[in-house]
Amino acid sequence: MFSRTKKEAGKDPLVKKLDELSWVRGFARTLNISTLVASAGGNVLHAEKRFIPIVLSLIAPLALMGAFELLSRVPIRKNGSKIWWGVRILATAGIAGGTAWISYFHQRDGIFAETGDMTLARLLPAVIDFLMIVSAGTLIELNIQITDLEAAIAGVKVRTEKPVEKAPEKPLSKKAVIAQMWSRFPQLPIQEIADKASASYNYTATVIDELRKAATQAPQLETV
Repeated sequence: MFSRTKKEAGKDPLVKKLDELSWVRGFARTLNISTLVASAGGNVLHAEKRFIPIVLSLIAPLALMGAFELLSRVPIRKNGSKIWWGVRILATAGIAGGTAWISYFHQRDGIFAETGDMTLARLLPAVIDFLMIVSAGTLIELNIQITDLEAAIAGVKVRTEKPVEKAPEKPLSKKAVIAQMWSRFPQLPIQEIADKASASYNYTATVIDELRKAATQAPQLETV
């Protein structure tokens, strides 16, 4: 149903599921806002056409919307306090029950005054308020699932991303070590250089002789 493009075929299953849930969450949030507007409109129809009554009629649907927004935006932690979890659920349920009760009768009377249809006036407010509650509850569950999926995707990336391994440095040859030691410290005894290069005395002496010959044979710059 939600596989809207062929490009998603090659996606990681977790990422694809995250995209689908994000799309459904957007739909649920749009539906929730739409029912809030419809509920607020029904309440305004019943209120007197003065500023204060209109503001008071909007408090019930806005309070319900605010309670569910807080609960959905800040989901309950799985390892959180059970007491706080119960308080949040009971408080939200109380707000939902109280505002639905107030909002229902205001909408019913307002719709009946405008249409004269008692069946419509009785059923439509219940449909609007219950749809608002269902969409808000769906948002809460979707936010929890999306949070869990994002954590799972982050964990997979951490496990699959391998650290860049540096190529091991090639150790210097004995001849290079001897040449390096002799060029820096020509005054050192041959035996000491041999020990540091882990080479024999004769081999070290041969290498140093070659270096000395090469140094004497190097062209000297003429001085004016």
